[in-house]
Amino acid sequence: LPLLVAKNVRIWLFGGILCFLAITAISQNRVSDRFAHLFRHGNPENFSSYFDDRIVFWQAHALMILERPVLGHGVGLDAAYRRHYYEQLGLADFKRQYEAHNQYLQILTAGGLIGFAFFLGWLMSIFQLASNQRLTPFMSLTGLQTGLSFILGGIVQNAFFDFEVRTGLILGIVLCVLLAKREECMGIKLILTPLHSAAHLH
Repeated sequence: LPLLVAKNVRIWLFGGILCFLAITAISQNRVSDRFAHLFRHGNPENFSSYFDDRIVFWQAHALMILERPVLGHGVGLDAAYRRHYYEQLGLADFKRQYEAHNQYLQILTAGGLIGFAFFLGWLMSIFQLASNQRLTPFMSLTGLQTGLSFILGGIVQNAFFDFEVRTGLILGIVLCVLLAKREECMGIKLILTPLHSAAHLH
């Protein structure tokens, strides 16, 4: 929709999204609660002494990566497989013996350096496509914004599982698109489709 409407309509959409974000931020709901927990002392959703349980996830997966750095441990690792590494951290009774909640650590754990090299090659190809001079500035900017959102989101999630994070990223992208110059948008799927598919691989 933002690609097809006139400038004055985009302004109204931009304002509407900002109002929605403001209302979401000041009201009590699952999205605002999730982001508030990131900065709240004594987070009730944490089951460790760390600022955030993700730090525990990252430490456990770092042990896994160090054990098999080249080829990794393979995909589909379950909680029973991960338990040994949480035990090494003295967290045998930790309630959240989860996956890495970090796309990069998860890929290194599953595929090692070889798998991660393939991932980086794919990611670089996306940015190379978005920087193609044959694309319009609008298409290029949208592709770069989407790729950047994917990179940032991957720091705290495995392929955007949590809808709260995914919602925030999508709204951020829409805001950027609304502010962009209206130009020809034919072929935009060439950029968005691979990233959309990759975000739902897992």
